[in-house]
Amino acid sequence: MVTPIIRAIFNQDVEGIREALDRGFSANLPDNRGWTPLHAAVVFNASSECLKELLAHSSADVNSQTFLGHTPLSFACQKGCLNDVDLLLKQSKCDVNLANIEEVRPLNVACSKGNFKIVQLLVEFGAQVNAQDYKGYTALHEAVLHPTSRRGVREQQDEMIHEICHFLLRHNANPDVLEDEGNFPFHFACQSGLLKTLTLLFTSSKQHDLINFRNKDGRTPLMLAVQSHNLSVVEALISQGANANVADNMNYTPLHHACNYRVDFDIFNALRRVTSDKFILKYCTFDEERDFEVKSKIKIIYSLICLAIDTEDLSFLVKVLESNFDPAVLQCPEILEEYWGKKSFTLLTPISYLLQMQMYNFGEKTIKFLLALINHGSPLKVVSKVSLISYVDPICACLAALNYYNVSTAVRCIRILLQHGADPDEPHGRMPHAMEQACKRGCAEAVLLLLQYSNILEPEDVI
Repeated sequence: MVTPIIRAIFNQDVEGIREALDRGFSANLPDNRGWTPLHAAVVFNASSECLKELLAHSSADVNSQTFLGHTPLSFACQKGCLNDVDLLLKQSKCDVNLANIEEVRPLNVACSKGNFKIVQLLVEFGAQVNAQDYKGYTALHEAVLHPTSRRGVREQQDEMIHEICHFLLRHNANPDVLEDEGNFPFHFACQSGLLKTLTLLFTSSKQHDLINFRNKDGRTPLMLAVQSHNLSVVEALISQGANANVADNMNYTPLHHACNYRVDFDIFNALRRVTSDKFILKYCTFDEERDFEVKSKIKIIYSLICLAIDTEDLSFLVKVLESNFDPAVLQCPEILEEYWGKKSFTLLTPISYLLQMQMYNFGEKTIKFLLALINHGSPLKVVSKVSLISYVDPICACLAALNYYNVSTAVRCIRILLQHGADPDEPHGRMPHAMEQACKRGCAEAVLLLLQYSNILEPEDVI
């Protein structure tokens, strides 16, 4: 529903607004979203003249709320219009702390937008600096949460956000408030890669061992800092005592996070230097006797090499493979599925993981990844000592997703596997799995290759 007043606002017709008000149209009549003319004037009028005209009308409710609880002041903060914020705050009845249905107040909005002058003005008019929204965010949380990932722009934002946080702290903002997921503002500053700001928050905090404080997911500031792709932040945290020998609730270490977030190798290497070999062996390798229990429970271990494959960066993968890890790290499998009904587990070695899970995405570059894994000692065959655990054969991994990628690439990968010693007759029996899969999928090229390298099959066995 578009009222005459709102229509005049759309047209930036100040005289039309005045005439509609004189004819008795309400300055507070909402539309189907709960927007009053004041909301519309803030959002649609660049010059603030329509807003001035409405505020001059004594009946205009400066604290009117949309159906989602947004006030005109909140919209002005969202838009970043200092003039509108100033006009609204100077109305004697304006409630600077009126929140929307998610308990988000104008100050939180202004902080999320990084507008220092608006933040100053709101605090001057009594904004509560430690008020929390429905997620537990304070103004400090919001200030450090939303910077861009672009490096040059982020450095400029770091200066601006530092200015906002310094101002809030001088006006009694508490840096030691946890939001609902267990993060201090310091955690978010690390995640956002704001070096100057996180240093300010760190020195302002009274929290014991803030540098290694784990949130509800078990993640430390160092783990979150990896997401920022900012080497300087990672190195700064390490220099202040950040512990890299910690795993989160998913058994992800900082090294896992580095692979998962596709960071530059310099960050991975910085973490590698301060991560002990003993810790790496515990969280980055799979030992059947250690990690499998009789009650069909398996300790979830995530393969660093499989995560490095997921980066789709061959150079990164090769550097990880050459990072002086124990061979058990390079051989660590990924759990493919858990068949709870059968109480059995299927695992993928790094080579099988590449071929079955990523060939569709990689296409022909799969071959370069495959050769890199083989040349760095990734196993072609793993035999489980536990009957409830099985490993996917790499040739079968190639054939398993044959419908999803180029057949010629798959056949070339099978040829490479066979040339490097993969067993086409595994398991030994009347019809090995690889040949059975090749026949079922009608891949004649694969059938011929397998026959060429087989020690037990003749053509008549396949016909």
